[in-house]
Amino acid sequence: MTRDAFYKEFRARGGVVLGEPTPPPPVFKDRVVVPGGKIERVSDYVALLRDLAALTPAEALAQFDLDEAGYLEVAGAWAAAMDTDPTVAKSISAGLAKR
Repeated sequence: MTRDAFYKEFRARGGVVLGEPTPPPPVFKDRVVVPGGKIERVSDYVALLRDLAALTPAEALAQFDLDEAGYLEVAGAWAAAMDTDPTVAKSISAGLAKR
């Protein structure tokens, strides 16, 4: 049972929960972050991260037509984008949280 589900049930039975409720998960907005890059959109980068977690690195990179050098280029471009704009990391987190 999640914390939110517990609180909901607890409140339904007349309980009072002190403190702030858990904030809702961030809303995912797909957008172009690295224009002209091999992986431009947040949704594509999230898909790459999910594939890297589930598949072997070679299989995951092949899904995006990348080799090691291409992956290093993509990772560098996205790291620079996250350093420049903190909302990029939030967008990625929201995309990873979305099922």
